Amino acid sequence: MCALWFIWSYNWIVVKEGLRFAGPFDYSALRCIFGAVVMFGVLKIMKKPLAPPPLGRTFMLGLFQTTGFLCFSSWALVEGAVGKSAVLIYTFPFWTLLFAWIALGERIRGLQWFAVTLAAAGLTLVLEPWDLAGSLTSRILAVLAGVSWAISTVIAKDWRSRGNFDLLSVTTWQMLFGGIICCVIAAAVPSRAIEWNGYFILLIAASGIVATALGWLL
Repeated sequence: MCALWFIWSYNWIVVKEGLRFAGPFDYSALRCIFGAVVMFGVLKIMKKPLAPPPLGRTFMLGLFQTTGFLCFSSWALVEGAVGKSAVLIYTFPFWTLLFAWIALGERIRGLQWFAVTLAAAGLTLVLEPWDLAGSLTSRILAVLAGVSWAISTVIAKDWRSRGNFDLLSVTTWQMLFGGIICCVIAAAVPSRAIEWNGYFILLIAASGIVATALGWLL
């Protein structure tokens, strides 16, 4: 947990640096493909099944956990500051609680209502809807990243309740599917050309191999 805390918290700075050399969708696609290749290597080394899990659920998981989360969060970093974006993205437990209530029937009870109300008040204060100037776009994108992550959490929880699956295999395949969708988006959305250099490659390796592959493995 300590290693994961350090890797994911510092990665926001790495991504912000990487976006100096590539658009948000290009950067997201590259880190996903790097990460997926490493994860398939881990599957092979650990003798885990390489066959894909049920494609429909894995695709939906990849769409929200990888594509939605990474694209929205990278886009948010283009538009705004690292600190506020990260705080808003990590409101995902708040959204998970609400979506689990709707989709899974997990009820909010007792003091949980106070916690939800407090979280909603905090979210409102960070979003500052009364101040429409500045980085409003970044704030909305960051919240959408958290929402996408929350949806993927509910999908995984629902899937787990219906039957067991190899978590590492599912994580790897959803990363690949999510990365492919990122590639399609990057190809479809006009953006500046990637500035390839040694520093950029190092940043992509840090995000793809360390933050994405190692982080999700942890």
